[in-house]
Amino acid sequence: MTRSGEILNRYASLAVDAPRGSAEIILNYHDGPGGMVLGDLRAGDLILIMQMAGASIETMDGPGYGAITALNSAGLYEYVTVNRVRGRVVTVNPPCGGLLNSYQSSSRAQVIRVPQYRSLRIAPGASVTAPPWNGRVGGIVALQVDQ
Repeated sequence: MTRSGEILNRYASLAVDAPRGSAEIILNYHDGPGGMVLGDLRAGDLILIMQMAGASIETMDGPGYGAITALNSAGLYEYVTVNRVRGRVVTVNPPCGGLLNSYQSSSRAQVIRVPQYRSLRIAPGASVTAPPWNGRVGGIVALQVDQ
């Protein structure tokens, strides 16, 4: 059972780029609500890797300013399981031998620990939430619930 405004996820950002096919990612841990710290990840945990930024926009001053001209890698994501954690280095078990996408640390890729539950009951009036996106982490709620 959850309380109102409860944060169930833990959030970190990529410290270095993670190319397609890689089985290792390197994290920056974060303080604050929902921030991931050393020890939050263990073998068998489910994580979500998501590229939060990176789209190209129209920069010419005019009516089209700010329009997206190319998504590039913005919005790419995938779920993978953790194989091993050594400090900030996380070895993952992605399908097909490596990450399906490339993720850039400069484009605000974040790593979210996804809690796994057999069942989850959210009491009337309660809520599950994410810390606001702060330019590095947050803004996403991700849970795996069997029933």
